[in-house]
Amino acid sequence: MEAKPTLAARLASLLESSGEFSLSVDDSARLSAVLEKIARALWAFETSETAGMATASVSYAQISQLSAVQLDSFRTVRDPDLFPEVGSRMMIRAFTGEGSVVPPSWTEVQSGRFSYAIEIATPRVKMILGDYLAAEVDLTFEAAAGSSR
Repeated sequence: MEAKPTLAARLASLLESSGEFSLSVDDSARLSAVLEKIARALWAFETSETAGMATASVSYAQISQLSAVQLDSFRTVRDPDLFPEVGSRMMIRAFTGEGSVVPPSWTEVQSGRFSYAIEIATPRVKMILGDYLAAEVDLTFEAAAGSSR
């Protein structure tokens, strides 16, 4: 934050006395755009499928604001109906035993900083940022024009 004093000041102005952040409509739109970009990149990284043309629906909440039932539902990752794409990172992990993919699991990138889970059946990307924010990005893939599907 020392390198970005403007950003530090902006974040400080959003912090309430309770320790929670209050986001304006503009801030919410910016946060949604960032979460969507991260989710699209994670989807492509794990599944070897691009999500560039998919429609995304972003939702997020402060973890402290979720009930125990909501948090349990968020942390639960739905079992896949199919195996991941052949050659994808998810498929390689499933067959080499590097982490549990089937059933699906959370990937902890950095403890207390960032974790994510991919639901290939839904398709959905779930993220936990800073043990503070829970986010879900649902992706809707449209059938290509002229496709026989």
